[in-house]
Amino acid sequence: MSTPEVPNPEPSKRASIPRWLVPIFWAGGFLLVHVALPWSISLLSTRYGWVAGRPGRANLFAWILILTGLGGVLWTMALHFARTSLKVELERTPKYLLRQGPYQFTRNPMYLAELILWLGWALFYGSIAVLISLLVLESVS
Repeated sequence: MSTPEVPNPEPSKRASIPRWLVPIFWAGGFLLVHVALPWSISLLSTRYGWVAGRPGRANLFAWILILTGLGGVLWTMALHFARTSLKVELERTPKYLLRQGPYQFTRNPMYLAELILWLGWALFYGSIAVLISLLVLESVS
């Protein structure tokens, strides 16, 4: 039994990775899920607004949302990375509570930033398939 005053001497049984590997995993996972996946999904449907295989002017305004979402994800990832110790335990809910940065304004800023990013990709690609994927992502989370 562990209390806040008496630390538990037993080592954690959860999987952990060295802190220096975390940015590599985050970057790789982010690129696969939030860049490569929307692009590949966009190939499944018509790209509205595109001319001769390139995005039209209206589609380019989506970069505002894409960069906003990317900035939000990077900001929250940096805050989490700063709070981790030398070994990062792989768990769904961290043992700490962040209250600074974007967490002052919303309970789930990373989730919100990812939705903004996916909306940006849907508008950039002019793809109904990416928009449907965004709605599925929102309903599952």
